[in-house]
Amino acid sequence: MNRTHSEWPNLIRVPENRSAIGATRRLVRVLAGSKKTPSAFLPMLLHGPAGCGKSLLLQSMTESIINLPNGYSVWHTVANDIDPRRTEEGAETDRQFDELCKPDLLCVEDLQFLPERSCAWLGQLFDFRNTHRRATVCTANAGPASLNHLSRRLMSRLSAGLVIPIEPYSPKSRLNILTVHAARDRLVIEPDALKWLADRPTGGGLRPPLGILQTLKSVPRNPLQPWTTADIETQLAEPVEAFATDKVLQSVATAFRVKEKDIRGASRLKTVMLARQVAMYLVRDLGKLSYPTIGRIFGRDHTSAIHAIRKIEELRASDEEFRAKFDAVRAELM
Repeated sequence: MNRTHSEWPNLIRVPENRSAIGATRRLVRVLAGSKKTPSAFLPMLLHGPAGCGKSLLLQSMTESIINLPNGYSVWHTVANDIDPRRTEEGAETDRQFDELCKPDLLCVEDLQFLPERSCAWLGQLFDFRNTHRRATVCTANAGPASLNHLSRRLMSRLSAGLVIPIEPYSPKSRLNILTVHAARDRLVIEPDALKWLADRPTGGGLRPPLGILQTLKSVPRNPLQPWTTADIETQLAEPVEAFATDKVLQSVATAFRVKEKDIRGASRLKTVMLARQVAMYLVRDLGKLSYPTIGRIFGRDHTSAIHAIRKIEELRASDEEFRAKFDAVRAELM
């Protein structure tokens, strides 16, 4: 049976994420002072495929901790940003270490992208935070044994902590989650159509089908008229054919020296993320597609598309080199 958590209403509990929700909730209770357990301060690793809800778990946990009356601090970072050798002076390295030592909760996302040269440094950070009883939660697309680029010491530290897998969602769980989201959005969808959405292959992740629900929500329609499978297929086909999205991806990938499949994928590397945001901006600017449609094309929700547009607008205003590169790509597509 699926159900939302009373304190985390955005999370829908299914068998695949039940252990992860329980572990993160226990950590919040530890910081709230209602339960003491030393193991809570060992590194916690949540691992699973893209779109299985790891980021949503961290977001829900962060909001709970920030709202505690004790005034706890939280810091989020991405693993590929943890690279002390990018700095030229030792003082900058020390500053970064101090910065990540201080928060009561440190969240490190996507350990699969951690630079190999940063393994020892991150291991020392884990040791310091554990000694000073400060919680650390990491995410990755696989468990410690499969993160082959990590050093043995770092892998052992992760293995000694709390390692919690989030399995790819089963068809039943995918259907349960989509049913709840459709009800929240007041979308009337025939059961066969919802099952069709749930059964579409996405590697276990839910970003694409949830993006489709956002697209349906934005379509003017009689709210009492149920969506059928044929209706949804028609709606999905029209926006993609209305604009040459593939041409945008090809031009952006060439200009930013990344792969087209990575732009559409789940990579969190800075170069790929920037290229993805540029592609989203250009699809919006030149194709006049809606945010939900853009989110669906890139396997994300509409808020990711909105964030991408704002980010690119800021860069165009503040970074002359980026603006020149962006304008060249845009001119090529005009």
